[in-house]
Amino acid sequence: MMTLHHRATRRFRTRASTAALACIFSFISLIFTPPVASATEGPDSVSTEELTAALEATPYSEAFLEEDGTYRIGEPIPSSASPSDSETAPDTPPTLQKYYTQQLTGVTQQEDFGSFTSAFIIVPIDYAQPDAGNVALHLNIFPATGQKKGMLLFNNGGPGGKASEYVAEVLDTPQMRALNESYDLVGLDPRGVGSSLPFAQCAVDEFRDVSAGAPAVYTDDLSAQTAANVARTREYVRSCFSYTGRALGLTDEQRALFLRNMDSTSAAQDMDVVRSVLGEEKLNFVGLSYGTRLGYVYARSFPQRVGRLVLDGAVSPYEGTAPTAADATTALTDEQLRALNALDLTQASAFQNTFEQFAQWCFSLSARAQTWAELTDGGIPDNRTAACPLQLADVQPHDGDLADDAVSLATQQVQNILRPLATQPLTHTENLFGTERTTSLSFDVAVTALSGGLYSQDDWPVLAYGLAQIHAGQIMPEYVRLYSNFEDTDGYGNAAYTAVTCADGANPAGASLENSIRVQTMLYAAAPYRDPGAQYHGIGSLSACSAWPFAGNLSADAPGTHVENLALSLPPTLVVSTTHDPATPYANGEILARALGGSLLSVEGAQHVAWLRTGAGYACANDIMVSYLLNGTVPQDGAYGELCSVRGFAGSAGAGASESGGEAARAGEAASSPSTPDAPDIPDTTDAPEEKRVKTSASAAPSPQTEKSSVLAKTGADVVTASALILVLTAAGAAVLMVRRHRKT
Repeated sequence: MMTLHHRATRRFRTRASTAALACIFSFISLIFTPPVASATEGPDSVSTEELTAALEATPYSEAFLEEDGTYRIGEPIPSSASPSDSETAPDTPPTLQKYYTQQLTGVTQQEDFGSFTSAFIIVPIDYAQPDAGNVALHLNIFPATGQKKGMLLFNNGGPGGKASEYVAEVLDTPQMRALNESYDLVGLDPRGVGSSLPFAQCAVDEFRDVSAGAPAVYTDDLSAQTAANVARTREYVRSCFSYTGRALGLTDEQRALFLRNMDSTSAAQDMDVVRSVLGEEKLNFVGLSYGTRLGYVYARSFPQRVGRLVLDGAVSPYEGTAPTAADATTALTDEQLRALNALDLTQASAFQNTFEQFAQWCFSLSARAQTWAELTDGGIPDNRTAACPLQLADVQPHDGDLADDAVSLATQQVQNILRPLATQPLTHTENLFGTERTTSLSFDVAVTALSGGLYSQDDWPVLAYGLAQIHAGQIMPEYVRLYSNFEDTDGYGNAAYTAVTCADGANPAGASLENSIRVQTMLYAAAPYRDPGAQYHGIGSLSACSAWPFAGNLSADAPGTHVENLALSLPPTLVVSTTHDPATPYANGEILARALGGSLLSVEGAQHVAWLRTGAGYACANDIMVSYLLNGTVPQDGAYGELCSVRGFAGSAGAGASESGGEAARAGEAASSPSTPDAPDIPDTTDAPEEKRVKTSASAAPSPQTEKSSVLAKTGADVVTASALILVLTAAGAAVLMVRRHRKT
C-alpha cells in the first residue's frame, strides 16, 4: 500500500545509519518489475537453524530465549494492579484484560542516545481469538526531561518503518528536544516490523545489494521473462509463509494467522494496548506517510481515546482497503481497472509531477554558473561547471531515438539517457583489497534510483550528476544509493511492507496476467519517465498480493460508523500535506482532514512530508506542528509565512470539537489576521547550504483538489538532521496488480 521508509540523511549521503529507518511505502515501487528473475533459495531448503541465526541477530531478542536454547513468546506479565482498577482500559473484553494491564517484558536501560528504556509489550496474534498465541511489540521509551504531560507515540511510515530506531535517530533535533521536555517519546515497531517478534521474513538475508552481480537485461522473449517473474513472485510468497515466525516455534497455522493479522486494524489496536500499558488515558500520536493510515484507523476504532494527532504525508482512508465481492473477478474493463487502481495511478502521476519539478530545477543550472563542488558545498568534488544532462545535444528528441512518450520534453530527454540500459546495462569491475567486485547498473535500478532522489530536493544535485555519469557510461555510487530511498534493500526481502499491504488489501481473486499487463501499461502512461519502452509492455508479472493466499481485511469505514459521526467525536486534529509530494499526493491531505473533521496544514514544496525538514521556509510547518502537540491548539485558517497555510474542516463535520476537559480548543476564531503560533524555544533550523537547493515560490493555500484523485504511496518517512529521506519498501520488486475498489469520499 505505501512505502515510507525514512532514513536519516546528511548532505549527499543517502545511506545514513541504519537506525534512521522510517518507512513510508508506495505501491508504485512494486509496480515496475525487473524483467529478469534472480535465483533464490526455495523455502524448503532453509533450515530452522538458519532462521534462528537471523532471530539471534535481532536486537533484544534474548528476552525470549528459553533455557533449552529455543526462543518462545509467552504470556504477558500480570500487573500488580487489579484489572478492575485500570483507568486506561475501560470496557475492555475480559479476554483482553491481561494484555491491557500487563507489565513491560524484557526491560533494559540503554545509554546510546541518552538514557532510555527498551522493552516489549505482549499482544495476541489475533484479537478475535487470543488463545491462538502471542507476539511481542518492541518499543523504546525516552522519558520526559521536564514536567511530563503524557506520552507521544511515533510511526515513521512504511509499512515497515522501525520507529524505535527512528525516534532515537531524530531525538537530538530541536523539535524533538522541545517535545521531550513535556512528553515521554515512544518509538514502537509495529507487529512484524523491526525488533518486534516475530518479524516478517521473506528472505534469508536481511540485506541485498542491487548493484552486485549480473544486471537484469530486457529481451524480446517476453514470454520467458513473464514466466520468470511469476515464478519468482510465487516463490517469494511461499518464503514469507515458511520463514516468518518459524524460529519462534510458530506452527504453520500460527504463521498463516499472524500474516493474516499483520493488518493496519490489528496494528492500531496494538497502539491502544501500548497506550494502556504505559498508563495513558489518551493517545498522542505523530504518523508520517503510512503512519497516517494507522492514525486514521486508530481514530475510527478508538475515537474516545484520541489525544493530539499529527498526520503528515496523508494516505487516503478510502483506498488500499479490502476488496468487495464485486472486485473478486478477472473480467474487468479498463474503466474498472482504473477505478480499482486509482491509488497507484494517482501516485504514479504525483511522481511524474515531481520529476517535472526536478527537470525545471535542472534546466536552471546553467544560469547559476556554479561548479558541482560549489553547488553542493563540496559534496560532489568536481570543479567543472554544473550543467543539466537533460540539455545534452544527443539526448534531445530526434528521429531514431529511444524516446516514445511525448508527455514532456524532460521525459523524452531522460528516456534517451536511461533506456539504453534496458539492453546494455553498465558494469564496472574494481579490485578491492585483493578481491574483484563488479558493480552493475540496469535500467530498473537506475530508474528506481531516480525515483528515490525525488523524495528530497537535497538529492537533486546527485540526480543531475548521476544522470550525466550514466550518459558518459559511468556509475556514480551516490546515485545508485538513492535506490534505497524508493525501494528498501533490507528487511528480509521487504517482508513487512508486503505482509501489511497484503493483509490490508490483497485481492488474489481479481488477479490475472492480462490485467497486470493492462494496469502496468496505465502506470507507465501515468509516470512515463519510468517507462522502459512500448516494446516491453507485454512483460507480465504478479504482485505478491496477487499471489497471496487470502484477501485483505481492512474495511473502508468503521463498522456502523459514518465518517461525519467520527469527525464529530474527535478533538482537534492536524493533517499536513505538501503540494508536490511525490509519494503521498497533496489531495489526500484534504480527504483525510475532512474525514477527521480536522485542520489541514498545506506546505508548498516538492518533497515528501514536512516533519523536521530544515529547508528555508519550513520553520512555519514545524512551529505549527510542535505548538499543536505542546498546546493542543490548531491555528486559525490563513497563510503562515511563505510556504504554509491552514484550512479547517471542523465546520462541516466536527464543529465544536474540543479536547477533554476544555484544556485546548480550536484557536483564533475571532482574530482578524492569522499569525504563526507562539513557538516553543526552538532555534532556527534553516541552514545556509539548504538555501542553495531549489526553493518553491511562495503561494496562497493550494486550491482544493478533487477527492476522487486521492491516492497513497507506499512510503515511510523519517526526517533527520538536514532533511527527511523517505525510503520506499517493496515486495521483491514484483509488478503490482492492485484490484481494489476505489471508494469515493
